[in-house]
Amino acid sequence: MTPLPEPVSLAAGVELSEQAYVIGGTDGMAAQAGVWRMPTRGEGVGEWVAAPALEIARAQATAATHGGSIYLFGGENDGLPLNLVERLQDGGDAWERMAPMPSTRFGASSATVGDHIFVMGGKTNGGMVLTNVERYTPASNQWGNEFAPMPR
Repeated sequence: MTPLPEPVSLAAGVELSEQAYVIGGTDGMAAQAGVWRMPTRGEGVGEWVAAPALEIARAQATAATHGGSIYLFGGENDGLPLNLVERLQDGGDAWERMAPMPSTRFGASSATVGDHIFVMGGKTNGGMVLTNVERYTPASNQWGNEFAPMPR
């Protein structure tokens, strides 16, 4: 396996259609907008190729897949927490902006459960740790946050 063409840390990672993706992150100096993908089976295994770049560079975002698309939530750029959500459809050539999260956050976790993607925890302005849980519904491009907070 070849190394990533550009070293990054605090990137999001996800798999879609037998492709591993490394999304954004930081080079240690600034948030990055680069996206890399690598086939996990068949031809090209172990070879990273550039995928469509993010509209806005960010590190510490979280990613999930749903319905043949990658969704990227939050992150930070230049120390500012973001509430941005972007979607890359399988085989797409550009990221698309979706409804923003109700909360700005970086360092969160996400999970796809049925028809929804849940975004949990992370930090916001001033490094305050979040306990709220937000639910995104891709089909309607809407958010809900009617959940009990996570325990500390």
